[in-house]
Amino acid sequence: MSEKNYLRAATGRRTALRTIGGAIAFGVGLGSVGSAAAVHEESHQENYADIKFNPQRTTGESVRVARYEPKGDGFITIHTWDLIEEQNGSDTICGVSGLFEPGEYSNVEVQLFDDGTGYSPAFGDRERLEEDQPLVAVPHRDRNDNGSFDFVTEENPAHADIPFTNGTQVRDDLPVDGATNDWADVKVVSDNRNDGTSED
Repeated sequence: MSEKNYLRAATGRRTALRTIGGAIAFGVGLGSVGSAAAVHEESHQENYADIKFNPQRTTGESVRVARYEPKGDGFITIHTWDLIEEQNGSDTICGVSGLFEPGEYSNVEVQLFDDGTGYSPAFGDRERLEEDQPLVAVPHRDRNDNGSFDFVTEENPAHADIPFTNGTQVRDDLPVDGATNDWADVKVVSDNRNDGTSED
């Protein structure tokens, strides 16, 4: 499967991962994003998101976010633990949700390694999680209001959908200071529906 297929979005789909190969952390281009504030000013209220990501069992094809409450339009990205260990925001994306309008949502399913919603080409042709591991859920604002997920790249810093920075912050060591997030241990099983069930 080609890199183009990883990044494609079907016509009419509201979500797509728009990124390029190479290791690009959350922080790349954020200075340019800040300089664009006069064009697209962000209020404190719109930049708030609450998220709860519980330990769970999954077949490896998706995970569930227990609670998501964005105050502005946005997405949920799911990252491998290399987001923390390598401070790499782009190459660690293994799942992207659809677009959510402001509101309260529960038991949200996010597909992993899905061509339609997008994931990093660094994962090759992987189709599912292959082993137990911790994952990180990070809400992102639809900052340019185009209904598609646009990650920070060197080419599009002023149009990228950067993380919410007000709200739940379980980890304080993400590439973007103050990025809203939660993490969970995820156990891969062969014959269990993914219901977001907490592990004891």
